[in-house]
Amino acid sequence: MLISPTLDDDLIASQSAGVGGPIGKRAQVSDNRWVAFVVGILVSFLVFGAGVVLRGPCATNGFQDGRNYIKMCYTDIGKLYVDRGLDRGDFPYASRLDGSDYVEYPVLQGILMWVPTQVVGTTGEIKSRTLKYYAISSLLLYAFLLVALWATIKSAGRRPWDAIILAAAPSIALVGTLNWDLLPVALLALGILAWTRERVWLAGVLIGLGGAAKIYPLLIVFPLFLLALRTGRIGGFSRVTLGAVGAWLVVNLPVAYFYPDGWRRFYDLSKDRGFDFGSLWLSLRFLHVPVDRFGATATVTGALVVLLCAIAVLVLKAGRRPRLMQIMVLVVIAFVVTNKVYSPQYALWLLPLVALARPRWRDVLIWQSGQAIYYVGVWLWLNKYSTPDRALDDPTYALLILLQVASQLYIAALVVRDIVRPDQDRVRVDGVDDPQGGEFDHAEDASWLRRKESV
Repeated sequence: MLISPTLDDDLIASQSAGVGGPIGKRAQVSDNRWVAFVVGILVSFLVFGAGVVLRGPCATNGFQDGRNYIKMCYTDIGKLYVDRGLDRGDFPYASRLDGSDYVEYPVLQGILMWVPTQVVGTTGEIKSRTLKYYAISSLLLYAFLLVALWATIKSAGRRPWDAIILAAAPSIALVGTLNWDLLPVALLALGILAWTRERVWLAGVLIGLGGAAKIYPLLIVFPLFLLALRTGRIGGFSRVTLGAVGAWLVVNLPVAYFYPDGWRRFYDLSKDRGFDFGSLWLSLRFLHVPVDRFGATATVTGALVVLLCAIAVLVLKAGRRPRLMQIMVLVVIAFVVTNKVYSPQYALWLLPLVALARPRWRDVLIWQSGQAIYYVGVWLWLNKYSTPDRALDDPTYALLILLQVASQLYIAALVVRDIVRPDQDRVRVDGVDDPQGGEFDHAEDASWLRRKESV
């Protein structure tokens, strides 16, 4: 039987009076997941649509006005359509005779940026074509959101209504069409679903495709490795890793061979850039903390390795094996908190993961509030490049960065508490172990770990 959110979540129960109150304890809850999906479609349509409306003030000038920051309606979709030569029909990674920059994203995301140009064409008024390009891109991104929603509902076991977190989150409105990140979000959600159903090779392929659109989906290999180590079951992990590497190579090798300079653009930028907007390191620099002593790449790498080691110790030392999504949330948060840059759309990466790992609406809203406040702050700070007298100063912006970091660490702390005290984990009730665990669901610890605990 599926779990009703009005009986499981105090915030939902308290807010349900307007629709008849919580469902009765003896009521029969439908096992039809399509009800949750239909509700999710309706909710996501309203929230995503609000985000499109939010871009309206910038759409009037074709997204090229210098006032896009102060209006808080900036989108890479409209801006990069012109700035990266997509309006001329250029392939994202092909040589540029005019010297303009290559697209600075992984291959699948670059292809997604290029596909609408084949519909828009290269003739006609540039403003009209930009608006058409944004509209087509938004429709594609909404389709990816629905795919992610469907996959999350199917992965959620007895808790399909938790996926409404993905549909209703303010980040969907604020940053759903800021960039193209809903593509890797959808691919990772499908990969998780495939793993949940123990279709291991398919899971690997989908994760690899996600990694070909954005690096972060590949991070799931680390939680799978830790669980394989804890349970002694390495077969699934090995096949997923091979499938992911194979899919990534199939997508990347042709582009790397024919367009090596354009293909390297993303990786060169990631390696060479310093501490950039939104990052913890930039905020510390603004607050006069000496973070530049060892260089950006060395500092970020070192901090991430330390956090990953801490996560590994937690997973292997916990009294009960943590759930896959709990570990994945911690790994992604470690990655974004230590990264050289934090773009507002990174909040989308965590939405399906949090819905599966820590499905408590109060905590999600606290986290999302921090992200929403930062969304306002980053545009006010970036406004210094157009109207400096109306921009946020560096120290204030640094505090807002720390606020968004704190909002993510809040979720991480709750997940750690659930791992240390599994009786607090609302997903693990009535004999449920790890709904997304695949072959690790109900698995015993490896013999080496049991022997160590018995000593």
